[in-house]
Amino acid sequence: MDIESVKNYNQKMLAIFSTLIVIIVSIGLVVLIWTIVREFNFSEVRKTENVLMSDERAEQLAQENLRQQIISYDFPRLIDTTKLIYLIPVTIRTLDEPEPTDYGVLGLLDTYDSRKSRIPNKYSFYGTFINLILYDNLNNKSYKIANQRMVGNNYDIEYLNDDILIIFKGAERDTDNDGRITMNDLKSLFIYSLKEKELKVVTKENTTVLNYEMIREKNEILVLFGIDRNKDNQFIGYKEPTRVMKYNIKTGDLLDLVEPSLETEIQRIVDRR
Repeated sequence: MDIESVKNYNQKMLAIFSTLIVIIVSIGLVVLIWTIVREFNFSEVRKTENVLMSDERAEQLAQENLRQQIISYDFPRLIDTTKLIYLIPVTIRTLDEPEPTDYGVLGLLDTYDSRKSRIPNKYSFYGTFINLILYDNLNNKSYKIANQRMVGNNYDIEYLNDDILIIFKGAERDTDNDGRITMNDLKSLFIYSLKEKELKVVTKENTTVLNYEMIREKNEILVLFGIDRNKDNQFIGYKEPTRVMKYNIKTGDLLDLVEPSLETEIQRIVDRR
């Protein structure tokens, strides 16, 4: 092999190594940018997360004529095309610092300097809300579905033959004692009937609602409850059991799906008794 051939070979190898280095650096740069963007987006989600302060904290601020949370609205969704009924999720914004409660109607309709409260001009709705408003376009009226403090998540609209139901999971109490009411607390099932204009709460002591499914043919809802077996106000999925029940939306009955005798029989098989 002559000197010229060796030189060409070295140049080719150098070009290959240079290309590999550029590719590796490019991949690393892409991963770095993706990580930064992901962290930024996640932080934005955390900022707009809809959580309620605990009752104790809210009452403490109220005694001082202060508030640190204000309501906001998501874009209306048409749920009844015949009667032109729209559903408007009510969301929450937490201010950096408490503000006086005399800034108009919840501080939304006054000339208060928004730069101080840092309320974003635009936001995205991530599924949680603290109430739902129904807007009757034909009669130009609005009304809320809940009269209590609660946090809900991902409502479903179920169309029955004679009614429209709004169904969602939600929490009403700060059961994990972290000072906030969130979807990490023990949850109930909320069912609102447009026909009856009534919000029903399906709950069972020492449980949390994990999942549900509507059975339209029988006017029933299958509900999966997580059982807080040690009664520490938390549900630990990998070591505490779950239970399937059915709720009748007409009668309000909440019954076990699996008969107690069958449950006992299966448990005996597990126990080798």
